[in-house]
Amino acid sequence: MKSKIINILFASIIYIFPIFLFGQLPNLRSTVTFALFTNAGAFDNVGASSVKGDIGSNTYTPTGFPPGIISGSIFNASDGQSTLAATDVALLYDDLSRTPTGVVSPTLGGQVLIAGVYSTGVGAAANLSGDITLDAQGNPDALFIIRIDGALGVSGSANVLLINSASPNNVFWQINGAFSLGISAVFRGTIVSAGAISLLTNSTLIGKGLTKAGAIDLNASIVITKLNPADPTLTIIQPTCAVATGSITITAPFATGMTYSIDGFTYSNTSGVFSSLAAGNYNVIAKDIDGFVSGITVATINTQPLTPTAPIVGAITQPTCTVATGSVELSGLPLGNWTINPGAITGSGSTTKINNLLAGTYNYTVTNADGCTSLASANILINTQPPTPTAPIVGAITQPTCTVATGSVELSGLPLGNWTINPGAITGSGSTTTINNLLAGTYNYTVTNADGCTSLASANVLINTQPPTPTAPIVGAITQPTCTVATGSVELSGLPLGNWTINPGAITGSGSTTTINNLLAGTYNYTV
Repeated sequence: MKSKIINILFASIIYIFPIFLFGQLPNLRSTVTFALFTNAGAFDNVGASSVKGDIGSNTYTPTGFPPGIISGSIFNASDGQSTLAATDVALLYDDLSRTPTGVVSPTLGGQVLIAGVYSTGVGAAANLSGDITLDAQGNPDALFIIRIDGALGVSGSANVLLINSASPNNVFWQINGAFSLGISAVFRGTIVSAGAISLLTNSTLIGKGLTKAGAIDLNASIVITKLNPADPTLTIIQPTCAVATGSITITAPFATGMTYSIDGFTYSNTSGVFSSLAAGNYNVIAKDIDGFVSGITVATINTQPLTPTAPIVGAITQPTCTVATGSVELSGLPLGNWTINPGAITGSGSTTKINNLLAGTYNYTVTNADGCTSLASANILINTQPPTPTAPIVGAITQPTCTVATGSVELSGLPLGNWTINPGAITGSGSTTTINNLLAGTYNYTVTNADGCTSLASANVLINTQPPTPTAPIVGAITQPTCTVATGSVELSGLPLGNWTINPGAITGSGSTTTINNLLAGTYNYTV
């Protein structure tokens, strides 16, 4: 039997295996279907024996079936199968004549053997009273060849125990003499003898009994020979982001009494389901009710995919007067490709910047390439965009006068809170204000609110040039009263362009000169 893969656990076991451990399994050739066969001898059964497999003799027709029950075929000297098997039994016997790598005591009971070729020594017959244990150390390919240079007698209630994945099909007994299996004894392996094979009352042989020369006798005995179970087929559930362990489910083979192992040592599982498995490689093996062991199917449980840590919130950029959205920098992102939510934002690298965030509260998770999602980041508050005030509304404009050289303007529609009006860096609060001391010119005003947002410019404000003050009238010719004219007159010049009024007298006119008449006696001075 060849397993799918050499048992990877062998690197850690404490024994030093001899080279033959991985040697060639003896070739059964045409004897593969035979439970019992003799090349030259009688073949008789007494009682209700049960044999699973073919039986035959190359010189004799087996008798006693029924009452014995055969699940296979019966072959005798007239069958070509018997002739072929006779040759192949001899070849198999010779194949087992391999160089021993260990010595086994002829008193077999109580010994524990690991895989290898063992010999009792030249001319040494053997007996088994009690149990002999064959330990495959977890390797279902472990091969045991035990060479006995004489007869082998097995006492009643003796047992060949196969542990840790040892399989009857990998155990061979080369017996240079007769073999006798005592009442109620249980023996395992393929017997290839040079003498008679006797299975006494209620004894059980799990394997084969083949002899080059000698009779085969059964007495209400059980013989079971079969192929090993097929190597297991599996389904594997790997660890997930939320579950740290995996599971193995065996989908075949299944049969009554089948047990399963994932280490080659423990066969307590009957369901074929192994749960809560840590990451690692597992050797999955099936063993049937009769102890025949399958090859290895290696199942790999992966390491649990890593769940990334929550994104780390870095610099937050808030909306401004001119940009309606904010942004945030996130770091601590996992290696490889990732997706950030909300937003289904994809990328790679350990940092990223998320832009175009409207006002609100955000927290982000990141999902890595394995599909694992982090906890949420810290909350990120994006403020409402600060409002941009409307342009100041121009109200009453006061122009410069003859006596006041500057003008003023009233502005309204100013924003709540503190503000600054430019030009002039005029600060204040309230919805209206008056800007004084305006020299002649054209003005338009913006207002900046407490958030630093500046409005569009107001309508133009035109402050006129201060009107000019005329020079004092120039006194010219004065005409005094006469004997016949009771009043006098005076000529005034240097009067301003355009219409004017001269006081006292509220004298109106235009032109640069005028004469004021009808002046009674007195002293006069005039303004224009």
